Amino acid sequence: MAKRPFSIRVEESVVNQYRALSTVLNKKQEEILSELIFIKVNQLNEDQRHAYEALIKLWRKDN
Repeated sequence: MAKRPFSIRVEESVVNQYRALSTVLNKKQEEILSELIFIKVNQLNEDQRHAYEALIKLWRKDN
């Protein structure tokens, strides 16, 4: 699957924290984002998990 650019607007302090974390852990920024998403998905309750999976399934069909 081709990678697509992704950007969000955040405060400069968040950018600095993200870059520092990437540097300290010696990981690519996209790897850190993937890991953070994985952690948050695993913390979803049952209702949130069903909604999350439904959205992922819906958006997969759109691509």
